Amino acid sequence: MQILEVSLRRFRGFENLTFQPENHVALVGEPRAGRSDLIEGLRRVLTSDGTRHATPSELDLWMVNKTQRAEVEVVLGDLGPELEQDFVDHLEAWDPELGGLAEPKPPTEAVAVDDTTWVLRLCYRIDWDADQERAVHWVDFPEESDPDSDTFVGVPRRLHDLLPVVVVESRGGPLRLGPRSDFRRILAGADGGRLGDAFEALVDAVASAGEDLAETADVKAAVAEVLRPVEGPLGVDATSEGLVQFVPEGGSLSGVLRTLQPALDLGGPGHLSLHRHGATTAALLQAGEAIAAIGTADAVVLVDDFGEDLDTTSARHLASEFRQRAGQAWISTRRSAAMDAFPPQEIVRLHVEDGNRHAAQIAVP
Repeated sequence: MQILEVSLRRFRGFENLTFQPENHVALVGEPRAGRSDLIEGLRRVLTSDGTRHATPSELDLWMVNKTQRAEVEVVLGDLGPELEQDFVDHLEAWDPELGGLAEPKPPTEAVAVDDTTWVLRLCYRIDWDADQERAVHWVDFPEESDPDSDTFVGVPRRLHDLLPVVVVESRGGPLRLGPRSDFRRILAGADGGRLGDAFEALVDAVASAGEDLAETADVKAAVAEVLRPVEGPLGVDATSEGLVQFVPEGGSLSGVLRTLQPALDLGGPGHLSLHRHGATTAALLQAGEAIAAIGTADAVVLVDDFGEDLDTTSARHLASEFRQRAGQAWISTRRSAAMDAFPPQEIVRLHVEDGNRHAAQIAVP
């Protein structure tokens, strides 16, 4: 899958920007030119998490103008037979030679007519609800919606989640076992039914260790000292057996997983926590984990602020890995070494001119 065209209208600092990428995209530009905003706009339109976990605000609106709707629209091509079948009722025709939608829309029973190909068009929108004094947002099929009459056909989550999109985020660091981490996604893909059993055994082991700790003589004596002054208000006997146990946070699996942190043995004094190995090691593992999480070779991969803590050689190498593994990579970066992995026509420079953001696509010399 590839993004054939992206349009940002009144979204954050973009008043009106439309461009058609040449295969992969390396986003560069001066500060405040909108690299991160563009990646965020793509995340919101392409993933169901973009509307489920992102909270829109008036700052997402161009010049904080609450009277105008913000929009991020994408045209997706190279869908493949499975996605074409999943979205068969929502496909439109695209003319590659003209670089635009074909008119009129052909029927969707079989293949696109003439020299057109099937594409999927999605639009993320933000409106300001004056009555509730808050912003609301959604993703819809623009071909089937009528903004003038406020009629929108939303994208169901079950279809949204079928899009092969990977968002590389630094939240929480690498090798985390939390339910929304990249590492858990990798584990789920490789799981042969054993992961659930392993997590259950882990919780049982931690709970058992907590029980053993509570039964030691020193702990029991200390607990009794704490409880003795408040026996009356609590209505307990400070010497009662099994009155206090030590369990994972909340007594749940998620509580156990939150307390586990990765430790590495890289040939030094043994296993050290990840932060003791420094920012570069963490950044390398973060990038490696994200590359492994791509999974399918036709995924659109979104990476913001790539290479901030990487050395020159690693930035060049890992940018090349992202470009090779992804169906289409969108990498925002300030590292010039990362640009070595991209031919000139795939480099898009964002800049500000006359108070507006623009995109300049570099031509082949």
